[in-house]
Amino acid sequence: MVEPVGDQEFLRSIFLMEAWDSVVVIEDGMARIASGAAEPSWDDIFVVAHRLKGAASLHGFTGVAALADTVEKALRPLPGAPPSARAAA
Repeated sequence: MVEPVGDQEFLRSIFLMEAWDSVVVIEDGMARIASGAAEPSWDDIFVVAHRLKGAASLHGFTGVAALADTVEKALRPLPGAPPSARAAA
């Protein structure tokens, strides 16, 4: 069953709002890592990266899903890692 165009646009707009919220959380975490001043909220970062991956997959945005998966995998070893390992990642 194909959804009407209006429904597709509505769902896409919801996805985009949620995706931007996810990007903000990830960017904030990366800024904290880069500054070395404060530990980011790892749980928040991992949850939103995983949620972004799932939502993007659900809506057929395979490139966004792949990027979110890469972010999730790149960040997984960083909690508790020394600053040099964090900077390299």
